Amino acid sequence: MSPFFHPYPECSPSEVGASTPFNDSDLDKYTYDYIVVGGGSAGSCLASRLSETPGVSVLVVERGQVLDTWSNRVPLISANFFREDSPAALFPAEPLAHANNRVLDIVAGEGLGGTSRINGCLYARGLRGDWNRWNRPGWSYDELIPYFIKSENTLSQQLSSFRGKKGTWINQVMPDMPRKILRKVFESGKALGIPVISDINAPDAPAVASVVVDYTIDQHIHRMSTFSAFLPKQLALARKSHLKICTKTIVTRVAISKAANENRADGVYLQTTSGSTKEYFARARKEVILCSGAIASPQLLLLSGIGPKSYLEQEGINVAFDSPGVGTQLHDHYAVAIGYDCPNSESLTTLIQNPLRIVVELLKYLFLGSGVLAYPFMQFALFIRTALINSNGEVDTSRTAEIDGGNPDNTPDVEIMLCPHHVLNSPKDTPSKTGVFSFLVALIRPHSIGSVRLASKDPRDRAKVQLNYLDHPDDMKTLTTGVRFAERLAEGVRHSGYPLGNIRNPSTSSPAEFDTFLRENIRSAYHFTSTCRMAPLSDPRPGVVDDELRVHGVSGLRVCDTSIFTEPLATHTMAPAVVTAEKLADILKSHHKN
Repeated sequence: MSPFFHPYPECSPSEVGASTPFNDSDLDKYTYDYIVVGGGSAGSCLASRLSETPGVSVLVVERGQVLDTWSNRVPLISANFFREDSPAALFPAEPLAHANNRVLDIVAGEGLGGTSRINGCLYARGLRGDWNRWNRPGWSYDELIPYFIKSENTLSQQLSSFRGKKGTWINQVMPDMPRKILRKVFESGKALGIPVISDINAPDAPAVASVVVDYTIDQHIHRMSTFSAFLPKQLALARKSHLKICTKTIVTRVAISKAANENRADGVYLQTTSGSTKEYFARARKEVILCSGAIASPQLLLLSGIGPKSYLEQEGINVAFDSPGVGTQLHDHYAVAIGYDCPNSESLTTLIQNPLRIVVELLKYLFLGSGVLAYPFMQFALFIRTALINSNGEVDTSRTAEIDGGNPDNTPDVEIMLCPHHVLNSPKDTPSKTGVFSFLVALIRPHSIGSVRLASKDPRDRAKVQLNYLDHPDDMKTLTTGVRFAERLAEGVRHSGYPLGNIRNPSTSSPAEFDTFLRENIRSAYHFTSTCRMAPLSDPRPGVVDDELRVHGVSGLRVCDTSIFTEPLATHTMAPAVVTAEKLADILKSHHKN
């Protein structure tokens, strides 16, 4: 029978785990080769690869739901994570000491596919030099290219030898720029020295470039999340005998035993998210892999007794292994948006002002696969090394050695994203009278470092996240240069004759006013990384996992998500998260082949 007539095969904790307390004899039914904690961007891919062999049993535990609805497949609608049916978790971070104690929300995908269900759909691998800057064995750019190719199916770069055509994860460059202002910004950037390239994912991509981006959107103009690519219903049904997908469930802690002075991860304790405190246990025959993201993975390690010894003792948690680096190296790309008045027809605010336009756009999307609903919020991006901006406010690309993207010292430090709306933390603040176009200026090589700690010992509570934006003075300098350059881009658009109106921000004429504006408008780009760094335990910034993503001090336990990044990459994090899963899948298959 067609999978259309079957629901997605979701399990509950009582179906995949033994009720506690239990006897060892109870566990035969609830033992799996691998337990994947988190079915997000990396976890969906990893679970799919590990379950390719019928004799290998895999349990996926996901806090969120499937939520495979029509609205969650529409590129524009699904990117609005303020919707009630969005598979997203929003919770407050700690006050920002260097930004007037403002409190920003942490936003992360919560459901199969994770943040790939709610993000801007950008498929960006990162520059050769950026990956090589990690200097970790097995993780160079050239060593990772086969894994990028393995998962990818590009619809737009078919002639490229370094782009994948046979994978299940589809992406494409959308056929045109639907707004005149985008072409004007493109031209303004060229006039200021930014070279135009056709593929930011090319191995020879420069550190300074303007590019139309690849979207993870399929041939039907649906969002192609990692859920759709790696754990679709048809696959989940075909493998349900050995692939169990347990949703609406939290892992309260990893069970760690000690024998012969060695710690080992034996399995995980589970509870439903419905509120019941009834606990279940699932045993891992081979490995437990945490794929819960850069916020939740370190939280779970801490709850399991893996972290800084003094901190765990202070929190009243039994210490399984003293790992000082857990949760200590949080990096995030953070940004400031400057907005301008523009014609209503060029902005998404027209959908708010004119309900009839919504109907028209809906019909265009349904019958033609076109219109504003076919695009996420962002159409193209500019990547810049601010050190190359000269006194005239132009990028000096004559210094060719300094825009070589293969050099680890040359990675860009600012990305300017173009958005046909006001980029705010809440849609209720969106202007309703005029069109708005924003330049979102993101710091993509931040020096400020935050942390993840426990709000309590209750695993249902969200982590305590200190973002620490602007803690390092170099970040303010770089962000200031980036915003000033974005203003130059806007000037070029206006000089071309395009009706770009007054800036929708306070006056920024004086340095003091500009500084105040930046601190009052700083926001996250939601690219959290590095809280479980891949590095030796003896590193000056102690690592949490080794080069095969094994947690230091505990056998049978690995981490596989953006938390393992040795350094933050100057790119969007979705494709790097997936390539991490592709690589670990091969590592695990090789390690356990006998």
